[in-house]
Amino acid sequence: MRGYSSKPVLSSLPLQIFYELNSYYFGLFFVAEILLFVYKAEMLYYPSQTLGIDLGLLFVLTFLEMLRLFVGCKGNLTERTLTSLFSVFLLAVSAALVVYFLLWQTFVLRIDLVLCGILLFLHLLQFVFSLIATISFISSSEV
Repeated sequence: MRGYSSKPVLSSLPLQIFYELNSYYFGLFFVAEILLFVYKAEMLYYPSQTLGIDLGLLFVLTFLEMLRLFVGCKGNLTERTLTSLFSVFLLAVSAALVVYFLLWQTFVLRIDLVLCGILLFLHLLQFVFSLIATISFISSSEV
């Protein structure tokens, strides 16, 4: 049995499932927020400067989420500690932007509260599972 490694698999299946779930949910979140911005711009008095800022932050959040999900998936599957920690850092930045959309954007509708609340809940679960996976990566590399 040459070439067989008895090293245990440390990748977290629940974390990988949450990454996959978050990728689909964030697509829904992005489309819903764009539609909400169109609604707010048409139905409410939305200053043009703040509309541009809010839309810009939404695109920054989208870029960060795509990067975070890619880096997090790769870090989990390759069991790399530094990549997983970078993903946790991106998670904190992304969560801060979601809190902006939850509390401080120009107009916050109830649907915004629901959408952002679900996304923050997914972020919380991913944070917990990312820390567990990262700790297991660190503890296995010390042995």
